[in-house]
Amino acid sequence: MEGRLFDVFAAFSGGITSDMNGRAFVKCMRDARLVDDDMLRPADVDLIFAKHKAKGARKINFDEFCHCLAEVAMRKEIEMDIVVRLVCDAGAPDYESGSACHSVLSAGAGSRPGR
Repeated sequence: MEGRLFDVFAAFSGGITSDMNGRAFVKCMRDARLVDDDMLRPADVDLIFAKHKAKGARKINFDEFCHCLAEVAMRKEIEMDIVVRLVCDAGAPDYESGSACHSVLSAGAGSRPGR
């Protein structure tokens, strides 16, 4: 399962040699359906990320990502295995989840209003 988890980390990070930034971590947690309005809000995810990244760093490595997932499990009051499974099931970033911004961007420059 750790190999699959690393693959998901790499997918959200932009490649196997990349570390993950805060925006990608929030996106990962949302795509894994771990963010809600009760136990784990987006602001909580940001705080978890900030707590586990190295001082002065802007990104986390895979080990720090795993520490973040452990804290997500603790805050959600669920087993770590469940968090890992949900993250693995997310697979890769889902940009088709109803984002209006993505729809405009994927339509192409020629279809912008006024053209």
